[in-house]
Amino acid sequence: MDKKILQKLNHFLGKAAINTYAGGGPEVDPEEPGFKELEFEEGDWYYKDSYAGFFQSWGREIVWYKQKPFWTQIYGGGMTQKFRNDIKFAHKTFDFLKKALSVGEKQEKFQPRGPQKFVDGDWKYLCKWHGDITRFEGHEKILFNKEIVFTHNFLGGLIITPKKKSSLLEIQKLLKEKSNEKVKASFQKFIPSSQKVYGIKVPELNKLAMRHKGSGFEIVKELWESRSFEEKLLASKILGKICKKDPEKALQLIKIFSKDICDWAVCDTLATQGIRSITQIKQREIFEISKNLIQSKNFWERRFAIILLINFAKDKNLKKEINEIIKNAENDKEYYVKKAVEWIKRKLR
Repeated sequence: MDKKILQKLNHFLGKAAINTYAGGGPEVDPEEPGFKELEFEEGDWYYKDSYAGFFQSWGREIVWYKQKPFWTQIYGGGMTQKFRNDIKFAHKTFDFLKKALSVGEKQEKFQPRGPQKFVDGDWKYLCKWHGDITRFEGHEKILFNKEIVFTHNFLGGLIITPKKKSSLLEIQKLLKEKSNEKVKASFQKFIPSSQKVYGIKVPELNKLAMRHKGSGFEIVKELWESRSFEEKLLASKILGKICKKDPEKALQLIKIFSKDICDWAVCDTLATQGIRSITQIKQREIFEISKNLIQSKNFWERRFAIILLINFAKDKNLKKEINEIIKNAENDKEYYVKKAVEWIKRKLR
């Protein structure tokens, strides 16, 4: 494992501790009934602490990196038998525990719980553990007036899964295998401005979109950046199948992709199939994108702005607003923009 990543993990864990349980951070609505949960997020890192119980409790901390589970710690224990009915004393114990967990340079040196020893008046915290941030286990206890009142066991480390074969490489391999010179020639004839073309029939692309939609927004971005005609077309189709999962993310990608369109087929697929399932919930945002892009100096962006509105052409309540937007392009001299205007006007009749 890359040492720099482990250093970033440790630094993040230190900040997460201060901002959650140890630092008295706020609880969030739990995903599981009866649990208490705290969370912290920074950049590509996300932390969640989830536990249940009071006098005796069990819990789990998980860190996600780039939306994938990366590190975890499981802990459990609680008040010793003698103090399991004393709520007031338990609260005092937990307050001291939070102090102990906040002590030390946790962001600089890995510390799974508190320091080896921490004393505050009549309270004493002791912790023994072995291992490192990748795999560890240990035990902590709290003493009050030299009597053990609380104990906890813990263990954890990195979450390691098999490396998946790159979806992008797999897709590119299939595109090469299924390429057809006749289809390629046809695409180059009817879509002359397209870039690298494999020559893949659209039904095959539809099958690939269904097969790889589980790869999420990451594969959409990778495919688009690979820049071939079919890869961009496939990115648009996959986006359309997953955009409901995160409409904001989908619109963010739409804005980025619209700046890098060079043929009408990709333009129209992205503007229709790419966002169709979120048009009802993101109508205002899509209209704003259209209003901005129709003023662009790039004629592909102007075409894209018009095609976006075709998704709403059947809505009589939006007809007036759509006409107001496309007025900006009615005298456009660019061929593909003029064709888009003609198309949407037919749809609005």
